Amino acid sequence: ISFYDASGQRLRYAECKLTIYQPDCSWEVYNVDDSGDTATSVGKYSSLEFDLYHVPHIAYQYVRDSTIDVSGVKYATFVGSAAGNCIDGGSWDCEFVTEKGYTQEFGAYTSLDFRQFPNWDEPVIAFYDGGDGSLEVAVREDEGNRCSNEDWSCTMVDNSGDMGRFTSVHAQKDMYDRTMIAYYDS
Repeated sequence: ISFYDASGQRLRYAECKLTIYQPDCSWEVYNVDDSGDTATSVGKYSSLEFDLYHVPHIAYQYVRDSTIDVSGVKYATFVGSAAGNCIDGGSWDCEFVTEKGYTQEFGAYTSLDFRQFPNWDEPVIAFYDGGDGSLEVAVREDEGNRCSNEDWSCTMVDNSGDMGRFTSVHAQKDMYDRTMIAYYDS
């Protein structure tokens, strides 16, 4: 489970570990990303997905509440014991995908899935742009429109009014499949 811890303004991950000899699992909870800054929250609208190798990944929103509000999308990948860059001693690598100023709703309602065709385990993140009232998609690839992070490509999918809250993305799995997104049209 990935979730936002409002009291700490941070992203957390919980997993229930079960061994063959235990009747019940035991829950372990980890801090994934924490800005350490009371003006910044990370982890709202988290979306957890596992890749083909069963490695957990999380897409989520961050908001920096300052003179100019800035919000955006981040992406975390589990890398193992104390090898991550999100927090000191953490087990997750985090990267900024894209951000926008003058809004606290850019990157809200994230949904993550992995495209298996034409490339394996390519993350696809659908999210809401509250500044423009539109649905957007970010894909880690070398071509297309650039996100704030040039390793990602961002595309506006629907901007015909206030579109894109409560997204749910299904990424292409084979050559006969298509990427599909369900979302709210206000």
